[in-house]
Amino acid sequence: MRRSVILLLVVLVVVGLLVGADRVAAGIAGGQAASRLQTSQGLAATPSVRFAGFPFLTQAVSGTYSDIVVDIDGLTRDGLRLEHIRAHLQGVHAPLSRLRNGTLASLPVNHAAATVTLTYADLDAYLATHVAGAPRVAYGGRSDVVAITGGVRVPAALRALPGVPATLNATADASVSLTGSTLVLTPTVLRDLPTAIPAAVRSAVVAALTVRQPLTGLPFGVTLTGVHASSAGIVLSAAADSLVVPLRSGA
Repeated sequence: MRRSVILLLVVLVVVGLLVGADRVAAGIAGGQAASRLQTSQGLAATPSVRFAGFPFLTQAVSGTYSDIVVDIDGLTRDGLRLEHIRAHLQGVHAPLSRLRNGTLASLPVNHAAATVTLTYADLDAYLATHVAGAPRVAYGGRSDVVAITGGVRVPAALRALPGVPATLNATADASVSLTGSTLVLTPTVLRDLPTAIPAAVRSAVVAALTVRQPLTGLPFGVTLTGVHASSAGIVLSAAADSLVVPLRSGA
């Protein structure tokens, strides 16, 4: 009985050492990959790279990794700051020897899936400085609703209608959607407008408060596939298949 207990303890210690060594190796490889991805993707800060598959060492021997998780904070593209990007690179092909000696120029990847978080504060700041007369944006208080407020100058052709001023201050609940790589915020419910305002003026207000913001240059060449609004910000999903991730600038 005592011998069995001792044997069990020995096995547990050995397993613990192997697991520890596996995680240490994964951490070292992750650090090396992070510095190279920072350069190749043009990132201002070093991303976090984690080899999520286990065990790491058997993947390293085969040269194929089931899931590499990349976290990028504060990425700016064309003046617009993105709060956070998390990408899962699945089915990554990279011989460990070439990865360690620096001769690997790119990573073939079977599939990449990413989530991109854009805060309302960052989108609002960008619109205020880059789009003349842009409305203000904020969380709408419930899922998939963005609050939009702004002063709308009524088209001259509509000012002759009864009860229509030259400028209207409007608040709207807006939905979020994608048109290709462009984020679209479309007012669905107008608030704070006089009830007598004609339908044509309401349509003009909706058009003036609609926000169309291109989102290009995302890492790893992923394409936007979906979007929803939450209290944390506007969260976009993106994906790509059969891609090649460069590990050198210009590769």
